[in-house]
Amino acid sequence: MRRKFLSDFNSPAPRKVPISVRLRVLFGGAINQFGWIFFGFGMIFVWIFAGQADISSIFLFRLETSRTNAIVESVQPTNASENDMLIYEVKYIYFDPFGRQQQGISYTTGDVGMGGRVIVEFLSAYPQISRVEGMRREIFGPGVVFVIIFPLIGLGILTSGIRYGIKANRLLSQGKIAFGKLNSTEFTGASVNERPILKLTFGFRSEDGLDWEVIAKTHEPEDLQDETEEPLLYDPKNPSYAVLLDDLPGSTEFDASGHLVSTSLKETVKILILPFVALLGNGICLLVLLLSSS
Repeated sequence: MRRKFLSDFNSPAPRKVPISVRLRVLFGGAINQFGWIFFGFGMIFVWIFAGQADISSIFLFRLETSRTNAIVESVQPTNASENDMLIYEVKYIYFDPFGRQQQGISYTTGDVGMGGRVIVEFLSAYPQISRVEGMRREIFGPGVVFVIIFPLIGLGILTSGIRYGIKANRLLSQGKIAFGKLNSTEFTGASVNERPILKLTFGFRSEDGLDWEVIAKTHEPEDLQDETEEPLLYDPKNPSYAVLLDDLPGSTEFDASGHLVSTSLKETVKILILPFVALLGNGICLLVLLLSSS
């Protein structure tokens, strides 16, 4: 980054930060976009599988239960399978201890003949809650909830990225310019696109003459190692709150007056595609779930 374009950047705060720059800093960057993939698209599988997992039975059927005979009304194949075996929906009727007719649905990979008799277990306190013995109350077993691991990983990445973006946007508006020297480089053990993520620690001096450090974690360290001193922004009230300008997503440019240059419309749209698609897809899944349960 050309230092001469930063000479007037210490103008009185708050400075104007174009909305396109704020969006790029908040949502851009390879790691942040990677987080949207894991979170957004991982959540779609959560809606499909975990939303139809028989989790409640783990707790419900620890309560006192009773058993009785039931008559199978219908057996219908679903569109789902487990271990290459088709999952069937089994509807049945039974009578509770008060003589009231109850109806229930269970799922299994084993076919059950129409009109056959099965053993049903139900909650003694709530006879309407039941399942066929050996079957489950939802299409999938509780084991499918492992799919939640992927959106949780994505959420962790996104939380970190968005917090960093908020911090960077605040400093773009109110921070002071300083220049840091690389003190150390460490491997984090993680990687992106088969490139290791490095932890780079820079030392800088604030306007009051005290020494501070700022850390950047990146899989593209070239931009942070191309100058003897790297420009950064820090909070004059708390200099430990700082970001390196070349660590921000995309290319942060300043004009000759030290003002931030807006990000192009094409780049802004490109950055917002993944968040938009991920949120839209999950919104549709939520809407379908609400409509199907109403």
